[in-house]
Amino acid sequence: MAESKRALNIALSGDLFLDKEKTGISYMAENVSKAMIENNPQSQFFINIFDDRSDAFKSTSLSGYKNVTIRQSGKIKYWRYKLISTFLPLPYKLFFHDNVDVTQFFNYIIYPGVKGKKVTIVHDMAYKYLPETVTLRTRFFLKMNMGRTIKRADIILAVSQFTKDEMLRSFKIDPNKIKVIPCVINKDLFNPNYNSEQIENAKEKYGIKEPYFLYLGTLEPRKNIVKQIEAYALLKQKMVNAPKFVLAGKKGWMYDEIFEKVKQLKLEEDIIFTGYIDNDDAPLLMKGSVAFIYVSLYEGFGMPPLEAMSCGVPVIVSNTSSLPEVVGEAGIKADPASAEEIAKAMEKVATDEEYRKELSQKSLARAEHFSVQKTAKEFYEIFEELI
Repeated sequence: MAESKRALNIALSGDLFLDKEKTGISYMAENVSKAMIENNPQSQFFINIFDDRSDAFKSTSLSGYKNVTIRQSGKIKYWRYKLISTFLPLPYKLFFHDNVDVTQFFNYIIYPGVKGKKVTIVHDMAYKYLPETVTLRTRFFLKMNMGRTIKRADIILAVSQFTKDEMLRSFKIDPNKIKVIPCVINKDLFNPNYNSEQIENAKEKYGIKEPYFLYLGTLEPRKNIVKQIEAYALLKQKMVNAPKFVLAGKKGWMYDEIFEKVKQLKLEEDIIFTGYIDNDDAPLLMKGSVAFIYVSLYEGFGMPPLEAMSCGVPVIVSNTSSLPEVVGEAGIKADPASAEEIAKAMEKVATDEEYRKELSQKSLARAEHFSVQKTAKEFYEIFEELI
């Protein structure tokens, strides 16, 4: 006989769901929320959204469920509330006043005056340990609010053991208050089951004609793209016909150095900038690549390598922060400070077809360890324990 679950009233901070150009954090929040909603029809879920954006919500995968209610506050815009509540404890319950058992936040901060139990997710501690790679605005916002959030939270979810350890190093906090729940991806989208025609159509859309390595993510300092370009230049010296290097993703901040490095090394014909990639095209470009390159300086988790592994793609990642924890034995790990080491990894995977096939199989096997259903179940069990 199946175990009956208690009916809960759960609020989900929903502004991330409405991002026009979604990041991995946004997709994780939506995917886990969708699984929880579907798996727990006995519970009511309230999506808290600042501003009047009901039309935008209808385009998400969370609309249309009988046990979902949108709670909108048209009194204040989200960015204004974030700013005001940093300096004045403007209660969240003034805008979302219905009684709930627990409110889940997905992006670090718990605001003042939230009714019921409070849970949030911390994705990394880069603002403390690699501040030069974080925008001044984000750094200031987290510096002002992280200590308060830790006091307000009933439970904090860290996306990796590495992130939990970083938090314990940063704050005086009971380790039992932090639970490790890994990020997850949408395996209906990120999977190996795409045909060559679909892949070729996506490549044509972004002007890719030849074999290529792929980086997909925001163009920003923390992703260590300049060092990866230097590594690619070393590879070109040894392999005249090396695969192209596709840098896909929107511009973040301090990205000018990336374009300058390409010009300096005369790689304009070999490095392809695609700009922002539609989410539906991401697995196609991953599946079509020789390997996925993600040798970043610091990651609390690193969702793009997991997405690539779920597509059966060999991955090259940093040997630091959380990435070894995510990739396990499935990928190649390189020192992010060493262009030579990164270049060597790129050469190995580009020239050894059997090794590439072996890595592809390992990637698929490793990706099976990460499940949206499993993570959604863990979220809900935490809510039940709190109540």
